[in-house]
Amino acid sequence: MDTWKDEAMKLGSTGQDWKTWMEHQDQHDFHAAATDQLKWLEKSGFSETDIVWRNLLWTVFHAVKK
Repeated sequence: MDTWKDEAMKLGSTGQDWKTWMEHQDQHDFHAAATDQLKWLEKSGFSETDIVWRNLLWTVFHAVKK
């Protein structure tokens, strides 16, 4: 979160902007560990699960379901 905040501030965000985003996140965003998400994919019948890209809080998963 610190890296995300630092980058947002570098791009011109204000302390109030950050506070608003964090309040929204606390109310609406429920993060799960990437390892949990991979397990959920496998439990749902996907194979070859992998993380192909990750940056801060964002992750791109790849999985195959046959």
